[in-house]
Amino acid sequence: MEEDERPEDEGSDEVGDELADALLNFMSLFSQYVKESDEKLWKRAIDYAKDYAETDNVKFLYYDKPESESEEDQSP
Repeated sequence: MEEDERPEDEGSDEVGDELADALLNFMSLFSQYVKESDEKLWKRAIDYAKDYAETDNVKFLYYDKPESESEEDQSP
């Protein structure tokens, strides 16, 4: 079997997906905590990340729901 024909590690996709899920969960919780603690800092951090993150031509648009709107979503 030639090098190009080797089967890929079947578990590597699962590990990658688990890592991506864990990172997204961590970043979401971290962001929410900072927002609740210091909203001005949170907004500055978003602007900083948008300006300085190297994303290979991917642009992040961020929309923050007003508090009243997110509270309505949680109503029974």
